[in-house]
Amino acid sequence: DFGNFISTERKRRKMSQRTLAERAGISQAYMSDIVRGSRVPPRKVTITLARCLKIHPIVLLLLTGRIDEEDVPVVARCKAQAVVDSYKLFVASMKAHAASDPRYIGYT
Repeated sequence: DFGNFISTERKRRKMSQRTLAERAGISQAYMSDIVRGSRVPPRKVTITLARCLKIHPIVLLLLTGRIDEEDVPVVARCKAQAVVDSYKLFVASMKAHAASDPRYIGYT
């Protein structure tokens, strides 16, 4: 859920909850409510949190369900890029296995 995602990303960046709250311009109590899932932040706060965590805002907007009409083209581009990135990882993995396993011939 949204709160867990925020918490995980914050910890990954070795940032305290207080620091994230300060950078986002919200109180630590409000940040705690968001992380616990008792409050869903408005769009503006969600975008600010994304920027503080260096995450594309669309990711957090999707998690909160706060997507507007103007976001639809961006979401489509992000999904398309995710498919391309997944395919590139798949091909790279197959090439890596091709050297030692004949079942992967054709991916070299």
